[in-house]
Amino acid sequence: MLSKFFITTCLSFIALLSGTAQEWLGKSKTEIRTGITGKGVGAEVLSETDSTLALSCEEEDERCRKFDVYYEFSFKDETCTSYQRIFPLHSYWAITLQDQITLDEGEGSGEELDIDGESLQTDYLFEDYTLHLSIQDGKLIASFQLKK
Repeated sequence: MLSKFFITTCLSFIALLSGTAQEWLGKSKTEIRTGITGKGVGAEVLSETDSTLALSCEEEDERCRKFDVYYEFSFKDETCTSYQRIFPLHSYWAITLQDQITLDEGEGSGEELDIDGESLQTDYLFEDYTLHLSIQDGKLIASFQLKK
């Protein structure tokens, strides 16, 4: 129990440093590329058009575990209006999302997802954006969208 408390506390601190559950809405492609390169190892552009950008990178947690993470961004007027972050199904990502959702005061609804023993709901409403969570092909997909 103490180790779960410690991990949750550490993740809360990390979430506090990052500031928000979503970090890319309202950003430009340049800001996103720079930010993701700073977070991950070997960030690679998979595809790019005027209105889309797909990236992959390897992100490391505080225990030096490495995870392949994918991003798919949509842009309008050179600003990110929505994106998907695709993670492996792992309790680390579920706990990280839970802490960030709590920090941003997200209001949950929808079905309950069980991710490695951690519970998340499928939909969250925040002041400026929405978050939809789903599981597909053994991956956790977090879809962020600016409110209209």
